[in-house]
Amino acid sequence: MLPDGHRPFPDRDEFELFASMTPAREVGGDFYDFFLVDDDHLALVIADVSGKGVPAALFMVIARTLIRNAAQHGRTPAEIFSGKGLATNAGHEHPAIRRAGGEWELTVYRHSPMLAAMDEMSFEEHGFTLGPGDSLFVYTDGVPEATNADGELFGTERMVRALKKSGC
Repeated sequence: MLPDGHRPFPDRDEFELFASMTPAREVGGDFYDFFLVDDDHLALVIADVSGKGVPAALFMVIARTLIRNAAQHGRTPAEIFSGKGLATNAGHEHPAIRRAGGEWELTVYRHSPMLAAMDEMSFEEHGFTLGPGDSLFVYTDGVPEATNADGELFGTERMVRALKKSGC
C-alpha cells in the first residue's frame, strides 16, 4: 500500500525523494505517502496510526485515501485536518531539516493533538520553506523509540547525530 520510495518521480529534477519503512511487525498502521497535487506542488504525508496489526493497517488505508483525495481536490493540509495553513502536525514527531551546507536540526514546535482524539478539533499550522539543497527528514515514533538489546531507546538526539554522520 505504500508508494515506491526509490526515486518515484524520475522526470522531475528539481527535487529528489527517497522513502522507506521497516514495521515493528509484519503488518502495521504507520504509513507515508507522497504524490503530486499538481505540476507545482508535492504533498508529503507521514502518519502513525494507533495500534498494530490488521486493524491499524485498514485504518491507514482509509486515512491515506481520504487525505490524498482531499489534497488532489485543492484543500490545503490544515483544511484537510480542519484548520487553515500549509503544514499540520497532529501529534507527530518533530521533523529534522538540514539547510544547504548546514547541519541537521530538529524543528521543534508545539504539536496539535493527535487526529481523531476528539470531535471538532482544530489544528495548528506550521509553515516552513525548503530551498535548493535543503533536506527534510520525517519519521514516526518507531525511530526514536527503537531499542537495543539492553532496552535503551535510540532517541531523537542519537537520530540527529546519525543524520549528521550519514552525510545526507
